[in-house]
Amino acid sequence: MQILKNIMRVFRMILAGLLLFPNIYSQKQIYFGKFNPPLDIPLYLSGNFGELRSSHFHSGLDFKTQGVTGKSVYSVNDGYVSRIKIQTLGYGNSIYITHPDGLTSVYGHLERFNDSIATYVKDYQYAKKNQTLDIYPDKELFQIKKGQLIAYSGNTGSSGGPHLHFELRSTSQQHPLNPLLYPFDIKDNISPVLDNLFIYPIGETAPGRYATPKKIPLKKIIGGFQLAYGDTLTLKGTIGFGLEASDLLNDISNECGVYSIELSVNDKVVYLFRIDELDFSESGYINAHCDYHYMVETNKKIHLLYRKVNNRLSLYPLIINNGLINFNPEEVYKLNIIVKDAYGNQSQLGFYVKGSAPAVMTPKQDSIPAKILKWNSPNYFENAQLSMSIPANSLYENCTFTYARTDVGYQKLYPFTHYLGDRFTPMQKPAEISISGESIPEQLRSKTVVAIVEDSNKISCLFTTLNGNRLIAQTTRFGKFTLVVDTVAPVITPLNIRPGADLKNQQSIRFQIRDELSGISEYYGFIDKSWVLFEYDPKNEIIVYTFDTDRLKTGIEHEMELYIKDSVGNQKKYLSKFLY
Repeated sequence: MQILKNIMRVFRMILAGLLLFPNIYSQKQIYFGKFNPPLDIPLYLSGNFGELRSSHFHSGLDFKTQGVTGKSVYSVNDGYVSRIKIQTLGYGNSIYITHPDGLTSVYGHLERFNDSIATYVKDYQYAKKNQTLDIYPDKELFQIKKGQLIAYSGNTGSSGGPHLHFELRSTSQQHPLNPLLYPFDIKDNISPVLDNLFIYPIGETAPGRYATPKKIPLKKIIGGFQLAYGDTLTLKGTIGFGLEASDLLNDISNECGVYSIELSVNDKVVYLFRIDELDFSESGYINAHCDYHYMVETNKKIHLLYRKVNNRLSLYPLIINNGLINFNPEEVYKLNIIVKDAYGNQSQLGFYVKGSAPAVMTPKQDSIPAKILKWNSPNYFENAQLSMSIPANSLYENCTFTYARTDVGYQKLYPFTHYLGDRFTPMQKPAEISISGESIPEQLRSKTVVAIVEDSNKISCLFTTLNGNRLIAQTTRFGKFTLVVDTVAPVITPLNIRPGADLKNQQSIRFQIRDELSGISEYYGFIDKSWVLFEYDPKNEIIVYTFDTDRLKTGIEHEMELYIKDSVGNQKKYLSKFLY
């Protein structure tokens, strides 16, 4: 008996050790049950968890819906509706279901909800006189069974086409979890694709400057990938690596994101990236994980296999010297990169590096920066025309800053364009820009906004406040800035209504609404002096009222009013009588 007790004590100690020191290299396997599929059609993905997007890591799975809207959406497990959110951008119409196992499932870009939820939502919208809402129903209100119809797939919000956005989150933290680590019927036995390796000469680059990488093409071989030309690179000093890689799944052509990347030097791991879970508060740090300069320039995304000094992502279970490698002269190093997807398929790239003597850096006239911005301290720039204030920890690393001005503006009322910094430098926290509006007539300053001039010479207006004669806005981008005066009201174009029209065979009233400069900020409509629900779709510039016979008398003439305002208060109205 004592021997058995001793064996059990040793077993418990081993188990405790495994729990305290989990294998950081192992792939998480987390679920014990089986989910109902969220769709009753084959589950094909157009996007996966952790995929690199322009401003964030993708937080879920994008399920294809055969190119159409209106596919039935089902709850993956028992639970209750804990949140309903409707917004004109983002996830559009979305529903959250909390499950008893500590998970919450999220369904986004929905066309509509099931009948009982839809009735509840519409009553809420009419009570608040607002299309957009974010509500947390009582947990007893909508009890949901596994496999129950909850909604229909759509294309609402910032969706780029019909699909279902699906997430699994930890209920306690609301952190998105990788759904591909859970039992869904998604087939993938294809290894990731490695396209290009990038060499960043960190040690040879002046402080605050962009380390322009050298691109090394890769080619597929049996068992993995290799450098397209030879197997050895000659490098000097401190080097950071980057990798362009993607994952493919069975039966689809879409390129998805990879699950993990491991870099080892002489069989010792120096960098490990793995994406099991996301924290929304860290989302912006994707601009430090990727080569932002390269992304802006080429619209392609590179995983940096090193960590910038102010990259606070918690996606690196192991990293030594921030992933930077110092190659000593004449020494030969064996490097290996392993890339995996969530199903364990993997691709490898092996190569050698021979170190050479680092060059002696001599300052050149064009490499002397006008100003170095420090990542860990506040930065401020000011002249007679404007000021820019950048908070501490907004930058991911030290960078150079330059300023220039041209006497050419977007409009004659403000004939200046300010060049602030480098558009290839990202920011984690917004900077404040304050521009003097003294040259603009006082009566027009309330109609003036700060705008970014894009490369195409189009402008993007920023939300702007007026303080005295100063126009103040926030931006997470450097670039070209100017002031724009907006005195033109939005344009309303009726699509299926005219004065006196008989609409009894129509399902809705539709308008196209546009604003050239500051953008549409407010919209509301009335029929027979009572507020009615107009639903605005900004990506298609459409606003729609769907006839609601529970609230609208039929067989009579009605009077409709539609009001659209832009961000500086210019208003347009449309009045019409119609039969229904």
